Amino acid sequence: MHRQPHDIITAVPVSFADDGALDLAGTAEIFRYVADSGVQGAFVLGTTGEFPALSIPERNAVAALAVEVLRDLRVIVHVGASSRFEVSQLIAGARAAGAREIAVLTPYYLPAPPEEVFAFFREVTAEAGGLDVFVYLFEARTGVAVDEELLARLAGLPNVVGRR
Repeated sequence: MHRQPHDIITAVPVSFADDGALDLAGTAEIFRYVADSGVQGAFVLGTTGEFPALSIPERNAVAALAVEVLRDLRVIVHVGASSRFEVSQLIAGARAAGAREIAVLTPYYLPAPPEEVFAFFREVTAEAGGLDVFVYLFEARTGVAVDEELLARLAGLPNVVGRR
């Protein structure tokens, strides 16, 4: 895979059936469209990918589909969840799919002080050994604020390659 000096990475939605079930065939169509669009990569299962509406097995299936269909592009798989247990399952799924890059949202729903956020990312980045990790900060959706000091500490963790 050749990286451009400034890759264009697009956030990719997933497809749902009329009854609300995940539509993998429709999602594959979206991925094929992205593959032909001229971008260098895709961010899958993020906020645009409606990850909270999917189960862990569904998210892992979408990750595998993305890596398969978008094989010539960078694929950043979002593995953030509200619990560390779920994040572990999603990291394993991304790794099994062949992903090389993951993004991890700060734990959400319950407030977390800076030391707990740092401990969470320290554990996640250690578990993600061999994968590039993007720290996904989205205070408006998580309710978790990350100040400059914490951001600098997170940036220094092993495997962290970027922040949003």
